[in-house]
Amino acid sequence: MRDPFTILLDKLSPRRRLLRRYVNTFGHLPRLDPPVGYNEHITYRLLYDRDPRLKTICDKIAVKKLVTDRVGPKYAVPLLGAWRQAEQITWDTLPESFVLKPNQNSGPFALIESRTLDVPALTAEVRSWWREKPHAFLDREWGYTGIPRYIIAEPLLRGPGGRQALEICVYTFHGRAAILQLLTGRKFTAERRVAWSDVEGRQLALSASADNVSVESFRMDLDPALRREIITVAEAVSDGMSSLRVDFLVVPEGPRVMELTAYPFAGRALWDKPEMDEMMGRLFTSHDTWSIPDFQSARPG
Repeated sequence: MRDPFTILLDKLSPRRRLLRRYVNTFGHLPRLDPPVGYNEHITYRLLYDRDPRLKTICDKIAVKKLVTDRVGPKYAVPLLGAWRQAEQITWDTLPESFVLKPNQNSGPFALIESRTLDVPALTAEVRSWWREKPHAFLDREWGYTGIPRYIIAEPLLRGPGGRQALEICVYTFHGRAAILQLLTGRKFTAERRVAWSDVEGRQLALSASADNVSVESFRMDLDPALRREIITVAEAVSDGMSSLRVDFLVVPEGPRVMELTAYPFAGRALWDKPEMDEMMGRLFTSHDTWSIPDFQSARPG
């Protein structure tokens, strides 16, 4: 257990807390003048980037307008409702299936798949989200600070045949897509799978975990037309930002922007090989992904 004096110093100095966390994760201080690896670039943003646009990117309500303005309403996930308190949720106005989540935090959510609701239990769960410390405090993610708190409801998006929708995260740098991360299976379960590729569809030997949660890499080919559409949308949405991850869900009608992520892995991505961090870090200044090995070449046999 840390001594009270150390805890007090960390509270008084967010910079000290972030640097301590980085050292505890990686065993050394980050290089920040200039940042080199991917985690160092994200740590630099955490410490110094106060671009006011981050407030829009981190607000799940404001993001919907940004997406609509830049690429049209078809790519924005509709907003079914927004409430300041759990007790204000108008359950009878919501469809049979929907998702509840806070607009200014990433992580908590509730999937409702049936009109048979246990309203008291759901209300208690949603109320508990306000007791959780948000990313603005836990990870010193400045973009989340000062955003008015709402509970929002969105449609529960499903893939073909009602299956779980494919997730695609597009890593962009200075408004250009470089890396696609494809995810299937439920989060935090053994069925979770991930595939990484470049914008041409070449699958990459990348693998990362955060908070000791890792997922198995697998081979997955993405339809070229879908890949091009997602890249076009991601680049339009991220235009003007030094880096941004654009997160999609793919439904039968096409891709939808689920959210924008300014601080992927909170600067604590545990890459399977340390050199992967520097490979990803180079994408901040060069869009050349050919230094990243092919997925097959990294497998035995």
